[in-house]
Amino acid sequence: MDLLSTPSSRPQRIIRQGDITDVAADVVIFSTNTNLFLSGGAGASLLGVHGDPLQRAMHRALAATGRKVAQRGSIFEIEPAKTWSARFFTVVATDGFYETSKEDTRKILEQVLCRCAELPEVKVVATTALGTGYGNMEIEDFTEMPACRSPFNWGLRAGHSWRCLLPLCVPAEC
Repeated sequence: MDLLSTPSSRPQRIIRQGDITDVAADVVIFSTNTNLFLSGGAGASLLGVHGDPLQRAMHRALAATGRKVAQRGSIFEIEPAKTWSARFFTVVATDGFYETSKEDTRKILEQVLCRCAELPEVKVVATTALGTGYGNMEIEDFTEMPACRSPFNWGLRAGHSWRCLLPLCVPAEC
């Protein structure tokens, strides 16, 4: 269900509820825990589709930092591979106690959008509502961030499409 979209003559911004694995995108931005385990929410959905190769790629990215645990605010860029065509940006929006802040999440999103603007092959960027699943932010906190409301201020240009995916909410959970 689309909650908001801009006119098609400009870069497109769409906010909708759904599963991130159902979106055709050149870039997928999602948050994960400090161990980069694909264990819940968007991560579990991505693991279900892309399996262990994606999990191993994420652990290689963490190992390349020389750390065993990622810090809140960390961003990991996972290149397209044989089993997936999108570039993944997995971000650590929460600390080990699942605490986050609007400011940290804002900075993370802005950094990733700036990186996306550097990649000429990127036309469609999709993100989950970072810091809202296991973090202590509300979905509204994320969707009201300047980077979510106006992602084109960070270098995305005409021809880009922006998708913000909100988690599905079924009546038993609401």
